[in-house]
Amino acid sequence: ILKAQQVTDDISELYLTGAVFSKAPYLEQAILMVLDSLQPQGMIKLWLDKNQILPIAGLLKYYSTQDYLAIDDELNPIFLGTAISLADSCEVKIDLGMGEDQSITLTSGDLYIFPLKSGERASVKVEYKSSKSARKTYEVVGGEVGIVFDLRGRPLIITESASLRRELLKFW
Repeated sequence: ILKAQQVTDDISELYLTGAVFSKAPYLEQAILMVLDSLQPQGMIKLWLDKNQILPIAGLLKYYSTQDYLAIDDELNPIFLGTAISLADSCEVKIDLGMGEDQSITLTSGDLYIFPLKSGERASVKVEYKSSKSARKTYEVVGGEVGIVFDLRGRPLIITESASLRRELLKFW
């Protein structure tokens, strides 16, 4: 729905709800489903409704405040982390506020997870190897997964060859 309405560029936070996300064997798979389908650009914070209760809660809050308050304790979405889609090969410097930055070299096609713990804050500085792209700085908060860097490009191109596609998907 979001992709059809062409609002994916304006999304800064997204709550994932439904069995396809909450029953994913690994939290990283829930994030990957969003990155593959919506193909967001820039930074997006991702939350998981593990109890699959947010749609019902929205209706209850609108129609019955008393019933909403009764389930309020069940509303504990899990903060998965922050996903940052980058355009090209780059050097990423992560400042955790402890002195020396951690530096990561990422290349086009990479999908990389930096394990920033829940609640930890960091400043992420991106410097592209090609001079045509500007430097960017993101202020991020860690989650259950951490920070996901997606350099697979937009639109996401998946090869027609079954064997190559299988290898690529395993790599991701």
